[in-house]
Amino acid sequence: LLDALKLNPIIINVHSGHDSWNNENALLYFKQVLEIEEQEINQNEKYLSLNNETDKVPIVVHETHRQRLLFNPFQCRDLLALPELQKLKINADLSHWVCVCERLFNMDDLRDVWFKPLLEMVATKCYLIHARIGHAEGPQVYDPRLNKFQLEVNTHLDWWEIIWNIQKQSNNLNCLYIEPEHGPEPYQTYFSIPKVTPSPQADSTVVVVAAAADDDDGGDNNLSAKEKEDTLWDINTYVAEIVTERFNKTAQTNE
Repeated sequence: LLDALKLNPIIINVHSGHDSWNNENALLYFKQVLEIEEQEINQNEKYLSLNNETDKVPIVVHETHRQRLLFNPFQCRDLLALPELQKLKINADLSHWVCVCERLFNMDDLRDVWFKPLLEMVATKCYLIHARIGHAEGPQVYDPRLNKFQLEVNTHLDWWEIIWNIQKQSNNLNCLYIEPEHGPEPYQTYFSIPKVTPSPQADSTVVVVAAAADDDDGGDNNLSAKEKEDTLWDINTYVAEIVTERFNKTAQTNE
């Protein structure tokens, strides 16, 4: 944290702890982090002198990331409910929860009635959203522009809208940061026309369909590194555009 502060950051995103820790160890860790944050930021003369320029005071957020303490919604719910952690700030990357629980949470389904109260709890503590769109079998759809992923896209947009509406009403901060975060390989895969090969275990009328992706790099070898980079840039630009469109529409509705 001290090293990060030397860079004069706006936000410090923390991959906190390890998913193997029990809640007792998680509580101890988060309490120590909050103490350091209080001492090095909240009580630091450098930041106290900024007065009302709160946008220049670093914000420390903890990401809902796999392999970390907030990797699943249920442990996150239990930890955020603790009185000692009421000042904890969150980076909501909900795509990880979708992957971990292997489903899009449906707030109209009895199985997922717990999700809306948890999302509202997270929203009160959320200062950053990682705008990545997950699906039941992975943290990142390979192209949110495709019609086949519109349910995932619209569901994530609905969740993010709940977060920013609650933050707007709470007046906790001047700005809620949203960062498109569709990442490179191995998160991102690149597909072309599927390869179709005969099955050696069956008669000649049966075929096995295999995606045209190399096991080593998760992508189509026909694409150059520059083409892959451009594709990823286009995807993140698209996510930024649809987030902005939804945010503007919501803002107009609430006026």
